[in-house]
Amino acid sequence: MVPWLRSGIFRKTLFFILMVALVPLSVLGGLTIRSTGEAGAEATARSREALDAKSAEALELRANETARAVADFLYEREADLRTVALLPRSADAYLAFYRAHRREVWSVEDGQEVRRSIPLYREMAYVDPAGQEVIKVLDEHVAGVEELRDVSHPAHTLYKSETYFLEARQLRSGQVYISHVTGFYVNQAQFEAGQRFAGVLRLATPLFDPAGHLDGVVVLALDSRHLEEFTAHIVPTEESLAAAPDPATGNYAYMIDDLAGTIGHPVDHLQWGLAPDGRSLPYATRQEELGRLPVRLDQLGFADENLASIHGRAIQGEAGSIEYFWAGHDKFAAFAPIPYYGGPYKAPAGFGWVGISADQASFHRQATLVGEAIQGRVRTLTTVACALPHPPYRGGKGGWRCC
Repeated sequence: MVPWLRSGIFRKTLFFILMVALVPLSVLGGLTIRSTGEAGAEATARSREALDAKSAEALELRANETARAVADFLYEREADLRTVALLPRSADAYLAFYRAHRREVWSVEDGQEVRRSIPLYREMAYVDPAGQEVIKVLDEHVAGVEELRDVSHPAHTLYKSETYFLEARQLRSGQVYISHVTGFYVNQAQFEAGQRFAGVLRLATPLFDPAGHLDGVVVLALDSRHLEEFTAHIVPTEESLAAAPDPATGNYAYMIDDLAGTIGHPVDHLQWGLAPDGRSLPYATRQEELGRLPVRLDQLGFADENLASIHGRAIQGEAGSIEYFWAGHDKFAAFAPIPYYGGPYKAPAGFGWVGISADQASFHRQATLVGEAIQGRVRTLTTVACALPHPPYRGGKGGWRCC
């Protein structure tokens, strides 16, 4: 061996050179790993905030688009009513119109998805000036004499309390009466037994003879299922629609009218409805009344004040988003007013509003996945760094130290 390699001075010199070089590198490596971990955590937080903001923006946009689609649909129904007012007063003309106006409904029946084209209107009728139905089409047939009613008496109407004839005959030519969604309440027990809400939205307009005297009223009864279709298939955490979103997940959409009544919801016993005799029912004001009485959204402060506050904002024409708690879920919801201003529905409240709500855990899922990917890369980097040799630990007896 070369003599100078055995020199103690050389070994000491080499040791000190290695110490001077490796200690700063080790410290720098440790600081790099630490700062990388902190950067990863910060990146995760920033990714979550950015993705949450994007998700919120997308959900608000979806709520606005749905609300505008509902408004357009209602204006189209007004146009239908004006067309009916021009039809010949004959059973054949009415039946042809009725059969030509259909729309698809998507549902789950006996565990199978079913798409079925059904009439837009449950009823259409010409009513004489005294309130007696003269021509009526329902369930795809022309009503017989025994099925015609005197609707000047609300008790004789389909839901035993409707005032559409009395309201419409007071209007001027060209004006339209539009009701609120009307139907019998379906409680939780009935809903779980398979019963579903079946309501109508009435549209009516008066007719006048050449002398300006009332010549009757024409009426369309929109099947409320066609309104519910606008929100019934939205899954806020997915781009695609679903035949029947699972309400237990907390991810679904709903529709509220201008009086805070629920008129579209995947759980029918949370919707507004009448008693079997046509009486108005009180609204649930306590947790134990949910499922036994209809829900009025602005009266749900007992469940969550934020949830109850949405209606007051929406009927002022405001669109936005909010967080609240409902049925065991921390939820994020976007809402938008429905810009329809016909009949009794005036600005800024309009027809009501659309809400799209997502379970917070689902809402944050994409951001969480990004964060986990970042942290995974940090752990890989740390593992590689720990496999590299380190100088002796704090003046110890030598050996190598892992992180």
